[in-house]
Amino acid sequence: MDVESNAEPPPVDQWDESKIFSEALRQGVAVKADEVRRCLWLECDNAAVSGSKYCSYECGKKLAHERLVRLAPYIIEDGEKFSFIKENYKKEIETLKGVCRTKLENMNKAAECAKMLVGFITQQLPLEYDDKENGSNASRKDYILCMCCGENLEAPLYGNHITKCLNRKEREAYYGSEEKGNLLLNILCERYSSRFNSYCKRFKIICPEHPCNDIDDELKVCSYPDSFDDAIRKDGGFFFLTFSPQFFKGPFCTNGYGTCPDHPNWYRYTLAVIDAYRFGELEKLNEARTMIGKYNTFINTRGNVFNSISSKQVLEKFYKDSINNCPKTLRKEEVKKEIDPSGDAGNKIKLIHPDAEAISDAEED
Repeated sequence: MDVESNAEPPPVDQWDESKIFSEALRQGVAVKADEVRRCLWLECDNAAVSGSKYCSYECGKKLAHERLVRLAPYIIEDGEKFSFIKENYKKEIETLKGVCRTKLENMNKAAECAKMLVGFITQQLPLEYDDKENGSNASRKDYILCMCCGENLEAPLYGNHITKCLNRKEREAYYGSEEKGNLLLNILCERYSSRFNSYCKRFKIICPEHPCNDIDDELKVCSYPDSFDDAIRKDGGFFFLTFSPQFFKGPFCTNGYGTCPDHPNWYRYTLAVIDAYRFGELEKLNEARTMIGKYNTFINTRGNVFNSISSKQVLEKFYKDSINNCPKTLRKEEVKKEIDPSGDAGNKIKLIHPDAEAISDAEED
């Protein structure tokens, strides 16, 4: 089709399609004609607009409304089947919230116990070790209680046992991780190793690879309270929960700290046991929070309108019932017109049916 460059193109309805196709064929251009599709609205016979399934926006709205009306019984049924599960999950959430509160209280209580122990050691720092009074730091016990598990051990075996006992608790926290942990609690070492590209996850207070300084570095007297043994016999690895201001006012060991054969490194081991307890409670707290998040996600996403509309099961049930010519329908409640006791028939009554138009008195508006 020869058209002058300065001439305006003819209107679309005046185009000669035969000339356009022959010119395209001459130039070797493949022309793909758009298929004429009927508008999807059931009562419309017009052709759909190019790039759309409907002839107009109104037809699309009508079909969407009709689809929702037809699917409404199935959407409601799909949402109701989750109601029982949601109620159970809500009860589980309340239980888990109680678990979270308990774990937080336990962690705070253990932290207070650690503070009391640190305060006791701080009071013992001015004491000087007397060699003449204590002799050569001879052992006074045949058996020593493990403060980690409460087992009664022979004195020569205590050093190896307490190390292995604490290592078992450390394995719960892993020895290395590529992610940094919670620094607020200050439980794990968290020193970065460029060689292994990971953070150390051993207990900070007793980490042999990355020793840290603490107040016991200046402690000269062992100061192991005699009340520790009684508490360990009663509560095993949870003896520290019995700490109180009166707990540390009794007699204590007067051997040299660091050289006492009966209580080697007892202060740091005690803090490690407390940190192990806090870390375990923190893990349980995180597990409870994770479950609460999963339950809340289920409650907020399952059985709602959007998910029920897009549910494959809802569509399959609707198609099956439609093929069998027995689709479900909503039960429409009959709204009875209320009679005004005063006999004023001019008052309008607002209808509660979703499809009804809300009507109110003009004077009130």
